[in-house]
Amino acid sequence: MKYILIFFLVIFSYSAIAQVPKLVVLEHFTNTYCSICANSNPNLNTNMANQSDVLRISYHPSSPYSACTLYQHNPSGNDDRTNQYGVYGGTPRIVIQGEVQPAGGGNFSNPALFDNYSGQTTPISVDVVIDTSVADSISVSVSITVEDQLTIDQQNPILYIGLGEDTIFFNAPNGESEHINVFRKEINGTTGTGISLNDVIGSIETFTYTIARNSNWNMDRIFGFAIVQDANSNEIYQAGASNFTPDFSSSIEEQMAQNYKYFILGNELNITLNDINLFDLVVIFDLQGKIVASRNIGSNELRIDINELNSSMYIVQLINKSIPTATSFKFIK
Repeated sequence: MKYILIFFLVIFSYSAIAQVPKLVVLEHFTNTYCSICANSNPNLNTNMANQSDVLRISYHPSSPYSACTLYQHNPSGNDDRTNQYGVYGGTPRIVIQGEVQPAGGGNFSNPALFDNYSGQTTPISVDVVIDTSVADSISVSVSITVEDQLTIDQQNPILYIGLGEDTIFFNAPNGESEHINVFRKEINGTTGTGISLNDVIGSIETFTYTIARNSNWNMDRIFGFAIVQDANSNEIYQAGASNFTPDFSSSIEEQMAQNYKYFILGNELNITLNDINLFDLVVIFDLQGKIVASRNIGSNELRIDINELNSSMYIVQLINKSIPTATSFKFIK
């Protein structure tokens, strides 16, 4: 079972009333035959390396070069997202938080590129979990939590869910050899679908989809992402992804994996933490990616009542929210 936590905003107590940080979304439109892209994209890559709160998705539309291998992998998904923003016809282009940026790639190296979008808050949090345990399919589960009062438009947004591959290595005709956060497949329509959110603080809407795997995907690099945006203006209200880990530290993750023990006693899950400072929250998921229990960690000894859970396998994540990252284990009830 492979469950990856990537974007963790807030699960504290559902009774809390607070805006949460908004993830910045950069949608990049490029092409593997585009020589201008080959010159401009390295500047964007360098700029992105200095950003800890930006989710990037790279699409490959058919214009100006329909021979692009990454376009041909998913023609409708790449072109429809490009047309949604009205940027079809030339590459490279970028869209930040649903706002189209000037054409040409001249601003890709500008360190102030994200200044107008960083530090914003939103009344919505988005969590994405993927399950790749089944040999021929992938399950993607998206949970949207209402953290504060919604506007009318925020109550009826578009939800766009997809899969990306964090790096694809191949020598493209334009000379690029590494292709970052490449869009692979839409999950719920090429431009998403309309949803309704309940304007009640603490309410949660969960959407789960299962799709067939593609043999061209590197499953060690596949991630799920979800974007909630305005149906008319394309403004992005919030986003999340299953492997988005700002300021990720592998050393902390390794420490977390070595600093806990667990066992089942009757109808109680017992977890012992050696170093409580490594952990903030414990979350239990069922096999559909639904959160069935969560608790803030305040002591080294945790006892969680699992009496109400059905007989099945569950995934437990022990989370460090400040990174954020997590370590996980499975148990069977």
